[in-house]
Amino acid sequence: MFVSAGLDLQIHSSTPSGVENLQVQYPPSTAKIVKVSICNDNSYIAVLRENEKPQIFSAKDRQNVRLIHTINVSNISALSFKHNTKKIIAMGTTTGDVIMYDTKGRMVANIFNKIMDSVKVLEFTCDDKQLCGFDGSTFFVFPEINANSHLKRYKQQAECCFLRCHPFIMNRVVLGCTNGHVGVWDVQNGVELVHLENSKPPITGLAMSSCGNFLIVAEKNLKLYNIDYTASTTSFQYDLVQEKPVSSLDLSTDDKLLAVGLNDGTLKIYNVKEQLKQIYSNKLHDTSIEIIAFENIPREINTNFVSFVKHVEESKVNDVGGTPRSTHGREKAIKNVKTDHRDENVERMKRSLMKLVRAEMDCLENQLNEHCVKFQKFLDNEFETIDTIIKKKWDIFNAGDMNQIIKAICPEEAREGAG
Repeated sequence: MFVSAGLDLQIHSSTPSGVENLQVQYPPSTAKIVKVSICNDNSYIAVLRENEKPQIFSAKDRQNVRLIHTINVSNISALSFKHNTKKIIAMGTTTGDVIMYDTKGRMVANIFNKIMDSVKVLEFTCDDKQLCGFDGSTFFVFPEINANSHLKRYKQQAECCFLRCHPFIMNRVVLGCTNGHVGVWDVQNGVELVHLENSKPPITGLAMSSCGNFLIVAEKNLKLYNIDYTASTTSFQYDLVQEKPVSSLDLSTDDKLLAVGLNDGTLKIYNVKEQLKQIYSNKLHDTSIEIIAFENIPREINTNFVSFVKHVEESKVNDVGGTPRSTHGREKAIKNVKTDHRDENVERMKRSLMKLVRAEMDCLENQLNEHCVKFQKFLDNEFETIDTIIKKKWDIFNAGDMNQIIKAICPEEAREGAG
């Protein structure tokens, strides 16, 4: 099962012959759908329309997907189910609030530190320990959800436009910006592991393979990159050309199917296992497909992208006439490239270390500031208590009652005299 959304919400079931469209019951609306989130067991789907309250649909019966609840919280601009439960949804507001909503109790369960501007996106990491999002050009992370800890902020060179947490690798997040830059982050350590600059804006979608070593970037077309985390580099592998600009994409978590939405409402499905063979194409929406989301399914141990990239490389090795090129010469060229870029890789490693040190220093500074604020409040309370006690003593002296004065100065002697 997967979802495609623009002005309308459509739910599909993939079949060997293509795609089957499932019936969805919901009240009519002209507002654009800006977010869709599917719960851990795929039984509920949260849908957010622009300037409307979030809605929850039941997908227990795939032949009768229907609206069952409207969340009575206003100004919501982002939402996301937790991965380990269907009872909690994180929601962000246009005023910068981040809240946890209890779907079973139908109430706000927790409120987090306020963000500066309107929250555009919220997503949990796969282990639910971090909550990531962005507002404008600031990428932010709540590092420990249960502890309601301090907020980490990472200012970007341009406005953020897309964020995706890896479905299986902890702390791994990919972030896209309006200037075409893409970064793969380790959010636990606050380090950008890989930075990609040669994408053409606007970026309309990002997806990572189940192993985390392949990245798909949606712009006008689709581009596939191989990620080398050791050298902090990416290598371009394949360009999947489209007749219309790509407006959304998603990759099934078993790396078998790639779904692509175009700005004319066309939905396409590619089979990754068969070298990205197109198996379906149809214009299902009247407007641009803004969101595609696959259901949650178990991870495959071996990603299908490995065999696909191998197939692409073998195609490049062969001459136009079909004669294989010399593998010895190719290996020698690769060795020369590695030698030439050794110094560059060292510099990248230095920059990564500097980013890590800077992130840790920022974290320590934030913690120190929090402790200073707490200590200042403690001192203020102590001095206020002392001041109150002294004022009470002076009030006794001003009253001129000798018995009360003796009790205030020598309470033990006053008790003995009374005995």
